[in-house]
Amino acid sequence: MKYIIGIDSGGTKFLVKAACGESIVGAYMGAPASHHHLGLAGMAACAADNIDACLAQFGGSRADCEAIVCGTTGIDCQQDKNLVEEAYSALPGFNCPITCVNDAEAALYAATGGVGVVVIAGTGSVAFGRDASGQTARSGGWPLFLFGDEGSGTWIARHALRHMSFVLDGDEPESALSTILRGALGLNDHAAMLRLCDEIASESFYDPGIAHFVDEAAQAGDGFARAILQHAVSEAFQLTDRVIKKLQFDQREAFSVGAWGSAITKSPIYFDNFKTLVHKKYMHARVEISYLDAADGALIMARRMLGRTDTGREGARA
Repeated sequence: MKYIIGIDSGGTKFLVKAACGESIVGAYMGAPASHHHLGLAGMAACAADNIDACLAQFGGSRADCEAIVCGTTGIDCQQDKNLVEEAYSALPGFNCPITCVNDAEAALYAATGGVGVVVIAGTGSVAFGRDASGQTARSGGWPLFLFGDEGSGTWIARHALRHMSFVLDGDEPESALSTILRGALGLNDHAAMLRLCDEIASESFYDPGIAHFVDEAAQAGDGFARAILQHAVSEAFQLTDRVIKKLQFDQREAFSVGAWGSAITKSPIYFDNFKTLVHKKYMHARVEISYLDAADGALIMARRMLGRTDTGREGARA
């Protein structure tokens, strides 16, 4: 059976889907395969294991694959793209076109069908766009220590912990947010906060979902949490607006803006305020959440790479 593969390779997961026509015949979520953390050889080995686990679901043979598109973090320049594509192309048994792109590009196809702008606010953040002629533009995606990843889940978490530090110093009052953080993270004194900071600095900290805690507190009416989310909205809009202007979508009456990533899509406060900001400046823009994932977007790209059409992006809501 002939099939195509779409991959979403992120910092915390590796989602691979195989499709025959429009039907998903296999899907597997495995360990992350980042070349920055594993090296190119380690990345290729991990990716191969994940792909094979997907193929095992329907007895797929590597030789029957018609195309692979991988959307992955860590492709930020042509050199990155060349290195990652070379590693994937060296996987034995595959004799098909293989394309690797930044995961934002795959997310754009999932969110808008490939033309428009997508803002990603998940673990990290970036805005990416493509016009009908194929010209692309991006904004953001820089590391957090450069004050990048604006409006992302990690960015929101850092601002929540900063609020907690002010509470511990007595500079801000206790809040619904600080109460949640105390209970979830045991942040009852300065020593606990410093231990947490050391864990974050050494990358040994497992985030239990601090951005979700902020959203929970904001929905309960906490002013500090709402201010953090409103700041995140402003940052995400600025990323999006820069890409809109770079591609001159601001000179068109209608265009699509997609939102992707758990920080924005799982927070009604975040998404609704972001949508309001976009419509305030671009009243005819279509702003929607994509319920397709980047692996689905990669499948759309694979079909188009083979000259095939797809049935559309089901599950997006305005």
